[in-house]
Amino acid sequence: MFQTFDIKNTRRMILLALLLAVLSLQPAGVAAYKSSNSSPAGAATSSIVLVTILTAQYCDIDSDLVDDDILTTFRVTVNRYTCIFDQSYVYCILRLPSGATYLLILKVIGQYSTMTIKLGWLNLAYIRGWYHFTVNAEILDRLRGTSLWGYSEVLFDPPTEGSPGPPLVKILSTSFG
Repeated sequence: MFQTFDIKNTRRMILLALLLAVLSLQPAGVAAYKSSNSSPAGAATSSIVLVTILTAQYCDIDSDLVDDDILTTFRVTVNRYTCIFDQSYVYCILRLPSGATYLLILKVIGQYSTMTIKLGWLNLAYIRGWYHFTVNAEILDRLRGTSLWGYSEVLFDPPTEGSPGPPLVKILSTSFG
């Protein structure tokens, strides 16, 4: 007979597998923030793809009793009625005040209208200064034969100092609509 698959669980498994395979790390509430939805250099944004950063704050995600983790939540909204796509890429970049940069690339297979992802960046809020979180979403539009982009960034200032341990990133939750 036929076997059915739950597309939401399949998407989560794909996101988790790609997170583990593609995570690129360089060793090395919110006091104040500002955000922007302007276009990154060299990329044209589209009204079809909207990226919104919902939270960027420090907290204790890994239960080590130290507020040295960073919680980021963002939403990608796509007007599916004006483009045809079956895959997209989300580039999450966290730059520390020291200049160390952490890149997470998520490949999402399938269509969605909205996708909300909550990421836990463990043991990274250990330097005083401004942290810069950027999200770029690339939708591969088969209708136009081009990429459509959405972009958002936020600056925030976690006050912790010290050496909290090795840096990690966890997908804490996802939702698709």
